[in-house]
Amino acid sequence: MIVAEIDITPIHPGQDADHFSQVIAHAVKVLDDVGARYRITPFGTVVEGDLDEVLDWLGRMHRAALAQGCERVLTQIKIDERKQRAHPLDERVEVLERQLGHSAEREGTAGERRGHRGPVA
Repeated sequence: MIVAEIDITPIHPGQDADHFSQVIAHAVKVLDDVGARYRITPFGTVVEGDLDEVLDWLGRMHRAALAQGCERVLTQIKIDERKQRAHPLDERVEVLERQLGHSAEREGTAGERRGHRGPVA
């Protein structure tokens, strides 16, 4: 079993964020249709499965995004495969949370402390 991060970036000049979200939604629907285990993050979609399955899903997701009328679609994948044993998606986060001593998700206040009201870069 592998864990992979798939990043699909539609490029369509003149389109707004709603169109971008619609394109991504069509791509992610591929994962729903095949019954894949996945988690959406702000930077991509993390999936878990057999290598051949994941590569098939990747191609389907890419084509689904392209079919939404985009001029161009950039798709990247990062694959993590362990030989000794599976390292499921949830387990990776749980190990980190034990090390941190708290949830891996946290509302930050860093920008507020500096008097910054917008996103912190």
